[in-house]
Amino acid sequence: MTNGHCPNDRCENHAHPGGVDILEEMEATVPLFDGKQWGNWRFQAENLTLVHLTPHYEIDLEIIRDSAEMLDWIFQVQQKAWATERDMADLLSAFDDIFEPQASLCSAGQGKTIEPTKFLRERVAPVPAAPVP
Repeated sequence: MTNGHCPNDRCENHAHPGGVDILEEMEATVPLFDGKQWGNWRFQAENLTLVHLTPHYEIDLEIIRDSAEMLDWIFQVQQKAWATERDMADLLSAFDDIFEPQASLCSAGQGKTIEPTKFLRERVAPVPAAPVP
């Protein structure tokens, strides 16, 4: 992000000229929304899944209740022949953005449990209502 452009094309400041410091601040406030992407991974709010686009592979986020379940998914994907180093890095970034695991699942080396459906629904930005004709 050294070019000063926000990588989130849905952000109103997509081409913000303020530089990296401002962009990092903006990224911290961009909510989790349907269609948010990390490389080949896309968040689908409707069914709370994280989908790898090519090949199509779904992770059901509603079954990730603790750090062990998250770690299981990481190693499941890592064993796939199609999973590149970039895919793995993007998966970790997605999990970090979606779950904030250091705070919600494993802070101070202590395992925590969440109710994933409730946790995720509270984090997803509401979709604006369509205008009534």
